[in-house]
This record gives sequence, structure tokens and C-alpha cells, in this order.
Amino acid sequence: MDTDLRSLDRELAGAGAARRYLAAYSGGVDSHVLLHLMHRWHELHPDVPLLALHVHHGMHPEADAWQAHCATVCADLGIPLVTRQVDVDVREGGPEAAARAARYAAFAALMEPGDVLLLAHHRRDQAETLLESNGLCSGRKSHLHHTAADAGTVAAQAPPAGRLVARGTCVDLLVSLGPRPGAVVMPRLDGLRLEDAVALLQGGGLTTGRIRYAVDRQKPPEVVIGQQPPAGYRAVLNSAVDLRISRRSAAARPTGGENQHLFRYRVSGGFLRQHIRVEWKTATLSTDLFDAYVAPGRELWLLVPSWHDGTLLLYRNGRLETVRFYPAG
Repeated sequence: MDTDLRSLDRELAGAGAARRYLAAYSGGVDSHVLLHLMHRWHELHPDVPLLALHVHHGMHPEADAWQAHCATVCADLGIPLVTRQVDVDVREGGPEAAARAARYAAFAALMEPGDVLLLAHHRRDQAETLLESNGLCSGRKSHLHHTAADAGTVAAQAPPAGRLVARGTCVDLLVSLGPRPGAVVMPRLDGLRLEDAVALLQGGGLTTGRIRYAVDRQKPPEVVIGQQPPAGYRAVLNSAVDLRISRRSAAARPTGGENQHLFRYRVSGGFLRQHIRVEWKTATLSTDLFDAYVAPGRELWLLVPSWHDGTLLLYRNGRLETVRFYPAG
């Protein structure tokens, strides 16, 4: 059991025996991380039911799309999803406070004795909730890197703690971005096979950016012949590195048709779902083609565009497993 799961295990044990665990799931980053962590925990503790709750506020033009996204993710994970649509009266303390009140009322209506509700919050969100529950409002928010405060925590406030203020006063918050990101020195990738270069970047706290192919008959095919930033350059952790890869002949001229490549991958055996992420990279594009948990034994089929040279990278549980080049044409 890794550190995150051990921490979650301690927190849930401290909450006492539960009839059900209800994970609030908006589809945002915080709740997405919580849902996947609970899914991993539930695979180890399947005796207590796990449900996801999504509240449709109807305040955003993409609200229907967010609900559909949540339904897709939950179906992939095998977690039942309960949705509720609420009416939000924005006159009650502003849109954020009104939406939060309506959301919590929906959660309360769904809970039964013995249920444990799980919410994903940055500490800044918790601070705003605390202010609103005491008749105050959240004012301006500023951010800075802070060595002594974790990312998302409140490092300072104005008016300061302990000062008497009138109900309805807005409190300005200075929110930490966490310690300033560490710097790394760009490794020399020249001459490495593409998959070796990607693995070296990943192991050094860097990511792969765009990948462009160029004819170089003096070098073996599919090795690195250029990189940006260059070797020796200092960059912050998680910086993207663009690569130029050798090929022996010029790319085929696109035909303008609907030709596509078919990529197939079977998830290895076992009992637990595997996190599979497939990236597609060209000279101008870097995007995910697939990102989900997949049951063992299932086969993944993806149609890969063919109008530009491109590289497909498949990661299983965060580790690079497959690199495949697809020429244009």
C-alpha cells in the first residue's frame, strides 16, 4: 500500500465504521483525484459500498457535459453515480456561496445514518467555507511561493486573525503556491532511441513535449538529433522538452483522405484495473488519446490520425511501456 493509500486508510479508520462511503464528484481535479484514490482503496476493502455523488448546478453552459464526463469516468471505474440537479438562488450571498449551500443540501438529502461523505478541498476552499459560515466573505486572493506553507494553504490574511470586524466583511487571502519548483539540468539526449530519451526525461522530472521528425541519412532512424531546451540548460521540474527525431526518407505527402492507423493494445492479466494513458505527439500537437482505468484482459483499439507524422506513447500505471511511430500518408 503506497503513502497516499496509507494516509487515506488512517483517515477513514478515524471516522469509524461506515455504512457507505459517498464521494462528492464534480469532475474537477480535486474530486477526480479523490475518486481514483477511493477506487484504489475500495479494491482493497470491497465490503463497504462506494458511491459517487454529482450535483448539477445549472449555472455553467458546460454543466451537462461535466455531468456526462462524470458518468463516463464512474462507468469506467465501476463506481455507481448518483446525480442531482439543484436550483441555485444567486441572491443568497453570491453565486459561489449559493452553489455551495445548494450542493451541501443535496448531499445531506442523499445521506442515510452511518454514511460517510468524502469531499475534496484545497485548504483555500476550506478557508472560504469557514469565512462564509461565520458571516464573512472571501475577498481578493493573491498567490506566492512559500517555503513554509503547502500549496493551496492560506499563508496570510487581511484583516488579521483576532481583529473584531463587522458581519459581512470581506477577508483578503494570500494563498501559498508551495515551495518554488526545483531546477534540473537538461540531459544530453542526442543519439538516444526515442523510447530511451522519453524514459530518461521521465526519470529526471521532465516531460516529453512535441516530437518532430526530420530526414538525416547520417544517423540511424528514430534517434534524437535535436532537443529544446538544449542539453545543459537549467529548467524547472516538469518542464516539457521538444524532440527532433531522425528518419531516413521524407514524409509522404498527405492525400487528404480519411486514412487512419489502428493501434491495438491488450491489458496484461491480473486482478486490478490498470491505469492506461495514451499520448499522441506531432510537431505541432501534444494531446491524450485515452486516459482511463482498464480491466485486465481487455483490448484497447484506437484510431490514430495519419495526416502528419506522429508518435504514440502508452503509459501503464505511470510508466512508459510502448512507443510507436506512425508516418504520414
